[in-house]
Amino acid sequence: MVVCKPTRRQMLATMGVGGTLAAWSGCSGTMPGPDTTGQPLTPPEMPDDLDLRLLNRITFGPTADQFEEIAQIGYDAFLEEQLNPERIADTATDDALRSLPTLRQPLAELAQAEEPDFVAEELVLARVIRATQSNRQLLERVVEFWTDHFNIYHAGDAIKILKTIDDREVIRANALGNFRDMLHASSRSPAMLVYLDNATNLAGAPNENYARELLELHTVGRNSGYVQEDVEELARALTGWSVVQDGLAAGSFVFRANLHDDGPKQVIDLSLPASGGMDDGRMVFDYLAGLPQTARFIATKLVKHFVAESAPQSVVDRVTDAFLTSDGDMKTILREVFARESMRLAEPKFKRPLHFISDIIRRTGARIDESEELGFWLYVLGHVPFLWPAPDGYPDVAEHWAPGLLNRWNFATAYSFGDLVGARFDVLARVQREGDYAPAAVVDLWDRMFFAGQMPRDERAALHAYITDDPEDEGRLIYESFAMAISMPSFQWH
Repeated sequence: MVVCKPTRRQMLATMGVGGTLAAWSGCSGTMPGPDTTGQPLTPPEMPDDLDLRLLNRITFGPTADQFEEIAQIGYDAFLEEQLNPERIADTATDDALRSLPTLRQPLAELAQAEEPDFVAEELVLARVIRATQSNRQLLERVVEFWTDHFNIYHAGDAIKILKTIDDREVIRANALGNFRDMLHASSRSPAMLVYLDNATNLAGAPNENYARELLELHTVGRNSGYVQEDVEELARALTGWSVVQDGLAAGSFVFRANLHDDGPKQVIDLSLPASGGMDDGRMVFDYLAGLPQTARFIATKLVKHFVAESAPQSVVDRVTDAFLTSDGDMKTILREVFARESMRLAEPKFKRPLHFISDIIRRTGARIDESEELGFWLYVLGHVPFLWPAPDGYPDVAEHWAPGLLNRWNFATAYSFGDLVGARFDVLARVQREGDYAPAAVVDLWDRMFFAGQMPRDERAALHAYITDDPEDEGRLIYESFAMAISMPSFQWH
């Protein structure tokens, strides 16, 4: 048998969508290139360790401290701690966020900003800092979920200002609170009303855009039984819900009673009497928040996001029941999402780009001190926070993200060689700390750091074969092996 050892290019080329790191002994011909033509994905095996499954699902990448903590206090206590972020010290993150003044400024000050782009950039940087550094990881994962659920495209000067308020007072303030409260807060969010055109929804000339997305995306979901007439009636109920255009209160919510349609209305099974005024909207939001269809729609999305794209029916049923019995209390709902019974049915989830980058940074312990470079890579990978133009939020399915593997490899190489300004990790110093330069020891190190000691055997063998092909090449042994470890197919999943 002729042994065929791969070059770095050949090794990376085999790691395409649906690719395999099959043994390279006895090989002939050219190596297969990345396949982005729709070949089925081949996710890795899920770890048997439920603690590890939980850590992977409620964080943007588990750190060594979190591995140690969950081993000490146990699964349930760790989950409960994360469900109460106010009890978790997060000094380093708080200090980092203090350098971003627009996060705390009231609307009146933000409205005077001469550079809306600067306001938007600080919000994006804050999202990345929190994902990569915060100890309150479950909060950040849930904020990410609700940001996509109530998506607002970060474009146009007005929304670049208003989204900071929405992020602070709608999403973050209610992420672990009550769904009903969040829905009401979102309905009065100037960013949402401008983005989905309800600011121009007037009696006699109703704009149905917000009403349609409110039903299809925010509450009951498509195919739940509502019809076009319900969209039209809901739009009428929300006429006059608008945004102040001028003066000191510019950008704040306002109800314009003179522009509200005061006739009677019927939204699904809810009858709204004439002359209801602003109560029309309040009653509709209360009604939608309490519907079983809404509970099941939200439960299904949560299960797909945190447990499995296939949304196991037993988990969806339990989460739906938790939603209904708690009247939308998110902590009660999330306890069911992350219950052991749920995690036993978890399937590998493909990391979206922000998760992929954050996971690497968290596991290596790097700190972010500049945003431009990371923003560039998130742009290249198609996942800049708040920049998905459609109201449905960034896709949450592997098929959307898997074709971008080449750019992930490029990021891994840049990070390994210290080319990523603002978030550097000294790979050589990390190996020197171990004091063992044997190829097997280096592979062990990357296995512990990035795979919790569970790197698939075929990937481990491939990585070891690559660096032992020329053991005197320090670049290959250390820098390239690091880059390839985080480019491995199994590391793309969690």
